[in-house]
Amino acid sequence: ILSRSQQLKTVEEIDLEIKKMNEMYLKTKSFRFEKKRAKALEVLNYGNAI
Repeated sequence: ILSRSQQLKTVEEIDLEIKKMNEMYLKTKSFRFEKKRAKALEVLNYGNAI
């Protein structure tokens, strides 16, 4: 069981980690999103072709 201050610190650390992850996601998102979008469009076009 964590003490009150340890719990608060942990929450702050988790919050910081989430913020870092969100920043990393925003940096890499556009590229990954474009790849996913291209793949989805390929699948759609393939589906329409059949």
